[in-house]
Amino acid sequence: MATIDYDDSNTSKADANGLFFSFYLDPVQVKDRPLAEAAFMQRASNIGFATGQVDSESTSRTGEGDYLSVGYTHMAPDSPLWLQVIHTQASNDYKNTPAYMPFQYTRDSTENEIGIGMFIAQNTIIAIGYGKTEYEYSPSSYSQNDYTVTSTDLIAKHLMPAGNGAIFNIEGGIGFDDISRSNAADEKNNRIALGGDYYFTNHYSVGVSLERTSGDDNGQKGQEIGLHGQFFLTPKFSVLAKIAKFSGQGKSDDYDMLVLQAALRF
Repeated sequence: MATIDYDDSNTSKADANGLFFSFYLDPVQVKDRPLAEAAFMQRASNIGFATGQVDSESTSRTGEGDYLSVGYTHMAPDSPLWLQVIHTQASNDYKNTPAYMPFQYTRDSTENEIGIGMFIAQNTIIAIGYGKTEYEYSPSSYSQNDYTVTSTDLIAKHLMPAGNGAIFNIEGGIGFDDISRSNAADEKNNRIALGGDYYFTNHYSVGVSLERTSGDDNGQKGQEIGLHGQFFLTPKFSVLAKIAKFSGQGKSDDYDMLVLQAALRF
């Protein structure tokens, strides 16, 4: 279960609550491994499910929505192959203030992602991913804002010993987004991301993340810096907290984010 609070200090805020679930097809062995990385180190296949609600409020509108996501990740101890497919659907209902028309409208989105990769060492993977997200608005008078985003990502992840029983995780990637709008010129964005986690013990870690976006879409340009920590109170129960700050092109694009997550294994 996760709770996300988003606060744009100038114009808006949003609260999200969600429930996620992963079912591993084989028992995950956690002995002598960071609990958060045990499934990856074992190369355990899993089926994932997530659902949640989002409430937002700004100077021009209020909104509420929900999302549903299902996915499958394939890995095997005796194979270097990594495969992943994810399907996500979301719907958001918005109500504008009287100065903005139409007064009420809905935005639906459908996202499909597929990834293929290879373990080039025991705990090192490189992969490429492709995704397509379609956004549709209703009523029909608002449909001129429909748009599609297609994304290509190159990602890598590596786990290494850090001495005294500690483990260091480093991961990152680059991404390319093509944005096709029904009522405006197409746009392109580029993304670069880098993150790391230091596992002091198998139960406790801290990490940092950095993502920078550049390109044609001014609303997405900027960089996000995050700091997070995770602690397993028992081998079956963990808590995670993350804070992040996004700095955009203008002050009105800046926002702060807080994520709180609790997870139970059984």
